[in-house]
Amino acid sequence: YLPQNLYSLNSAYGSESQLKSLLRELQRHHVRPMADIVINHRVGTTRGHGGSFNRYDGIPLSWDERAVTSCTGGL
Repeated sequence: YLPQNLYSLNSAYGSESQLKSLLRELQRHHVRPMADIVINHRVGTTRGHGGSFNRYDGIPLSWDERAVTSCTGGL
């Protein structure tokens, strides 16, 4: 939750390989996994406008402070 890089599956919830292993195990037991994605629930990598973490420097997304709502420190 609150990812910085939407293209990286390595997180506190497990590594990419662990998540893929979990998916295989679910499928083996005939459980269909579903991703629940809220794309605007993310956290920046760098402090920007207003001192909030609302910049996304160093990740492959073309977002900057304009991608964050003004009520949370963006532009």
